[in-house]
Amino acid sequence: MVTRGAITDFKVGRDIAKAAFDENSLEPVDVTTAQTLTLKLRGGGSAEIKFERRITNLDSEGKIKPPGPRRTGPASNFTVTVGTATVRRLP
Repeated sequence: MVTRGAITDFKVGRDIAKAAFDENSLEPVDVTTAQTLTLKLRGGGSAEIKFERRITNLDSEGKIKPPGPRRTGPASNFTVTVGTATVRRLP
């Protein structure tokens, strides 16, 4: 289980993790975020890299994909796609 930035030594119990997995599997997710990275160049200056990243548990018809078995690692019913990056040199 991943939190939204919390740093803690607390471990979630197995039953709570199962319940969270089951509950989250019932909700549609389709989120696209715009990412901007700035890369410092060794020779001076920097470069700006922009791209979009989408995460969804919906199929091509807009229906929630079945979650599959609970396991460690990426959820089997989610798809992550990364759009084409654009790179621009900055001063």
